[in-house]
Amino acid sequence: MSTQTSNAARGSEAAGFAADSGTAAERRAASLPKWRLRRALDFIEANLGQPIGLADVAASTGLTRMHFAAQFRSTTGYSPHTYLLRRRIEHAQTLLRSSALSVLDVALSCGFGSHAHFTTVFGRMVGEPPNSWRARMRGEGPIVASAVASAARGDDTGA
Repeated sequence: MSTQTSNAARGSEAAGFAADSGTAAERRAASLPKWRLRRALDFIEANLGQPIGLADVAASTGLTRMHFAAQFRSTTGYSPHTYLLRRRIEHAQTLLRSSALSVLDVALSCGFGSHAHFTTVFGRMVGEPPNSWRARMRGEGPIVASAVASAARGDDTGA
């Protein structure tokens, strides 16, 4: 029995050592290669108005869902879901400012399943409801490309 206890102690010791052996940077997911990031962003852009799942975006890059999600977050700083919601809201802002579509039509054309979900997400990300934002923005200049989309696409790096 002492052999079993000794082996168990060594096993937990080794597990503790393995967990502590790497730095946080070494355990962090690898960055998504630029060509895979481009594929993912192109897929998202092409399907903004459709239901998009993590498996769909991951498949467009040839990775599993978990590898893709970890590498996407490591590269962009956003989870794929958060990035998708931000892009949908940016697209909605463009439509709200430049079209006469109702808020419901904007929500549906941006891939939201309901007016309520769209209004909730819009309010959380923008800070006010879509109708209020639209009324405040009417007549002002063009929307500046968001830092989120530019950083994720690598527009500011000249790549």
